[in-house]
Amino acid sequence: MATEQFFNGTTDATTEYTITAFDFLNTSDVKVSINGGSNLSSSAYNVTPDKKLTLTSAPGAGTGNVRAFRNTDVTSPAATFTTGSSIRSTDLNRATRQARFAVEELQTIGADGAGIALTAGDKGDITVTSGTSWSIDDGAVVTAKIPDLNITTAKI
Repeated sequence: MATEQFFNGTTDATTEYTITAFDFLNTSDVKVSINGGSNLSSSAYNVTPDKKLTLTSAPGAGTGNVRAFRNTDVTSPAATFTTGSSIRSTDLNRATRQARFAVEELQTIGADGAGIALTAGDKGDITVTSGTSWSIDDGAVVTAKIPDLNITTAKI
C-alpha cells in the first residue's frame, strides 16, 4: 500500500488535490512537502476526512512537486480496551489500521519525518543525499569486497 502521493503543482489558484493513493486515520496524520523540501507547517494546508488536500497558496509549477504523505501518530492508541468492556468492531478495526499504517510507513525511508529516521551525509562507503538519493563512494568497491567469479568480462 502506498504511503505517499505526488501531485503536479501550478502557479495559478489550483490548490486543491484529491488523495487517492493512501488512507489515513486522522487528517493530522497527512503531511505535505513541496519540491522535496521540509514539511510544510500544518497552517499551510488543510486535509478533510473525504481526502481533499487544500494548500493555502499555489505551490508553483512542477511535475510531481507536491508530496502528500501519511505519518501515522502512534503515541496514543487508536482505541483502549478495559476489563469488562465490550470490544466493538469499529474500535478493533481502528486499532488494527493504526498498527498496519505504522508498519507500512517504516518501509518508506525519508529524512523528513516519515518512515525510518535518516540524516543526510557520509555513511562510510555510502553518501546519503536524501531519502531517495544514495550513492556508493568512488573507490569503495575494492577487489577484496568482491566474491570470486561474481564479476566477469561480459558484465564489464
